[in-house]
Amino acid sequence: MLAGGKPVEGPNPERMLMFQENALYPWMTLAQNVSMALELQKVDKKQAREQAFAWLEKVNLKGFEDYYPHQVSGGMRQRAALARAFITSPKVLLLDEPFGALDALTRMTLQDVLRDLIREARPTVLLVTHDVDEALFLADRILVFSNRPAKVLKEFNLEHFEKTHDLSDFADVRREILQLLGIHAEHEDVTLTEGAGI
Repeated sequence: MLAGGKPVEGPNPERMLMFQENALYPWMTLAQNVSMALELQKVDKKQAREQAFAWLEKVNLKGFEDYYPHQVSGGMRQRAALARAFITSPKVLLLDEPFGALDALTRMTLQDVLRDLIREARPTVLLVTHDVDEALFLADRILVFSNRPAKVLKEFNLEHFEKTHDLSDFADVRREILQLLGIHAEHEDVTLTEGAGI
């Protein structure tokens, strides 16, 4: 596998990964969790803390910097995880269903936050999700995969669409994606079962 034309041989701060679980260290405050990403790169602790506070403000966590993970909601923990993912200015951001464990309203709010951060920082983002609406809202390109052994069923280019949570402009694309995945379009619940995905 290549990244930037070079073989991927191990972890690199130019590539950040965010999981469905926030993976915050419970004995560290939110600011400490975020600043740690810079401190591991030998950034001065004071400077790393200042940047952590700035990034926590960007994800609407101003005032919660010295709270511990158990003291805040799941959505707030995911916001802190987002700040930690972006603080190193990665060139590639890998997102493995980062909002899958959140309620629908919190998920939509964090999708807005993520979209704003992507527009500002401009990393290449690879998002794995089983949520068709999330893919339609966040992605410029969607690859629909079959069940195992996975193969690409179809690619959709959405760069020319204006993205809002009102997905009426995507009705035809949404219907086609669901059909590819074997889901009838009239179903209200579009979260995919394990296996096929996007």
